[in-house]
Amino acid sequence: MKNDRRKHLLVITILMYTAFFLLTIYVLLNKENSIDTYIEGIFLNGDDSLKHLFKIIDKFISPIVIVSMSAIIFFILFIEKYFCGKKIKEIKSVAFIFENVSLALVVNFIFKNLIRRIRPNSSGGFSYPSGHAMLIVSLLFSIYYTITKSEKNHKINYTYLLLSFSFSLFIGFTRVYLEKHYFTDILAGYILSASMIFTFILFDHFKI
Repeated sequence: MKNDRRKHLLVITILMYTAFFLLTIYVLLNKENSIDTYIEGIFLNGDDSLKHLFKIIDKFISPIVIVSMSAIIFFILFIEKYFCGKKIKEIKSVAFIFENVSLALVVNFIFKNLIRRIRPNSSGGFSYPSGHAMLIVSLLFSIYYTITKSEKNHKINYTYLLLSFSFSLFIGFTRVYLEKHYFTDILAGYILSASMIFTFILFDHFKI
């Protein structure tokens, strides 16, 4: 059973890396592609009051904030496990949260400077893949993986998973709505970040 799950996850991980690679090629060959143009058309002339609200939210969900949150959460979990007399292996496992978010930040920086795609609103920095999308997925789903290793209540796990998934989509939505990213930037961020998390699980849980 465990071998079957490992094979399935390995196949999914490979497919996701392949999807990211193909999407990247597509973006490089089609800077102004039909997918992004179509999505831009939907958000064109968005409500100004909604944009103002999203700008406020955007300031509180910046890459610096997400990385800082991962460090704080890691520290809290580390202290909790340490004083509860947990094994060293369990204590070290919570480091995955901060490690994964930090790695996502580095990988995002590398790809952005390799692809060098200008943002839709021509503001500073590059847009592909979305750092917000990568970091929020890394943070929320690495926490989910850490929680599920100790929390056996499936209702709690599924509720957290649903909330994480919904919030990740919301952050991606705001970035496109504010014209900070193309839709393909967001999609690439989701795919690459999830691929990295699955890679860690393969090495950590299944010991490939």
